[in-house]
Amino acid sequence: MTRKLSSLQRGLSLLEAFDADHPEWGVRQLSARTGLPASSVHLMLTSLAEAGMLRRTAQGRYTLGWRLLSVSSALYSAAPWYRLAHEAMEALSRETGELTFLSLLEEARVMCVARSRRPSGAARGETAFFLPPERTASGRLLLALATPQGPGGREPQVPPELRQELWRVQREGYAETDREWRADECALAAPLRDLDGQVVAALGVAVHAERYAASRSLLLRRLLDRASRVSFELGYRLT
Repeated sequence: MTRKLSSLQRGLSLLEAFDADHPEWGVRQLSARTGLPASSVHLMLTSLAEAGMLRRTAQGRYTLGWRLLSVSSALYSAAPWYRLAHEAMEALSRETGELTFLSLLEEARVMCVARSRRPSGAARGETAFFLPPERTASGRLLLALATPQGPGGREPQVPPELRQELWRVQREGYAETDREWRADECALAAPLRDLDGQVVAALGVAVHAERYAASRSLLLRRLLDRASRVSFELGYRLT
């Protein structure tokens, strides 16, 4: 069982390497990216392609397969907020020229589930799949405002030194980090609320620290505007 789980985890690590900035990978490139032996990467890519999760191009590279679309369609049906949130994320990126992203809290873990294509010169952003909640804007926002999704809905552990910051997030309605995850980046995050007022996800934007002070006010205004529009379309009304 342990060996099978390890193989599954390695396969998932390969799939997670495909994103908007890296839609295709070759075996050697993916081996260098993941640190796995090229022979192992080749075998796993071949198996994933046979299962329809990947497609092999005429150049011998790999891209995501259509079978993933059927899986993702079922997931989107279970998350009716996702389409609106994704559209807002892309619109915010176009407006600001910065990288934007969506995150959610599931069973005490903060996960980045989508991000815009990275504009030229933009920050890398909060784009690891699992995020450190204490050091990221979306993590702090979700710790302060969201109810964990998924079976069990376990509450995350909050370090005592972070509680004052989470109270500020609850009071002001957005979260902010200043070079606390990456030394050269700052980020902002705002909540997306459903009909019942529950926070279903965080919409975030990342920016290089060197230009953050000059752009913060405009970024925050546009972020809050986009987040409030999504919440309104999901049925949320301020009382």
